[in-house]
Amino acid sequence: MSVVTQGIDHLHLNVYDLNKAIELFTGLFECKHNVPLYIDSIDGMNSMNSLGMDVIAPASDAGMYGQMMQRLGEGLSAVSFYVDDLDDATARIEATGIRKISEIGFPDIERQTQFHPRDCFGMSLELVYLYPGAKEKMAAMQASQAKDNGGKPHIEGLPGSVKTGGIHHVRLSVKSIEDLEAAVAKFESWFECSWAIASDRRSATSSLDVHIVVSDDQSQGISAFAMAVPDLAEAEKRAAAIGLTKIETPEYLSSLERAVSFAPADCFGLSLVLVESDMRREHRHH
Repeated sequence: MSVVTQGIDHLHLNVYDLNKAIELFTGLFECKHNVPLYIDSIDGMNSMNSLGMDVIAPASDAGMYGQMMQRLGEGLSAVSFYVDDLDDATARIEATGIRKISEIGFPDIERQTQFHPRDCFGMSLELVYLYPGAKEKMAAMQASQAKDNGGKPHIEGLPGSVKTGGIHHVRLSVKSIEDLEAAVAKFESWFECSWAIASDRRSATSSLDVHIVVSDDQSQGISAFAMAVPDLAEAEKRAAAIGLTKIETPEYLSSLERAVSFAPADCFGLSLVLVESDMRREHRHH
């Protein structure tokens, strides 16, 4: 039996400059960013936002996170799915040959399991479970940080930012049609889900909010993330106003959705996609 999940809970975004990331997200979207918090165990700075983006930057070049960033660079380091039974879900995924690499979480707040990206076509898969009362504990932790932000527990979206429903999907690039088919089979063995594969076999979309595409340059890994916006024209105008560079949206997506895409150079090595959608992630746990 495969694991039941409600889809993507949140994404881990690695950046060199945390303030730059906060400026991008609060400049474009109506959202709340937690006041940056130092994580001693990784020597990194962290700020979760209400969009489902967990943004992490190194506090120093010599620390654990700084050294990792020197190897990997900026981008999405993990796609996290919420599960109600972490131990069972972890065991089921390990049974398919996927290597567990860590169990990083927050004591009494959340448990997490991370799996090796080499087993997942360059995507680090994460499972997350929240303990009862976790939201209240997180709120208390954020309140303790408020003194560092003029008494406010969050950094708010800037004037002119646009409404969003949060994460719409992520795009996983693979090297070949055979890899695409293998990736779909892996996801189907892990989670209860459904897939629609294009007639040319070069793209596939899922009920998990994951799209898989065959890359043109033999690259693999998460190459883009999409945000749902109820007013695409307004969002596109705002993106241009804050300096994002529009690029061509892949044909597989433009044939399915009204969407615009922006250059990876403007978004930490990832293509940012805006999809016209009224979707709201009421189930998101963060």
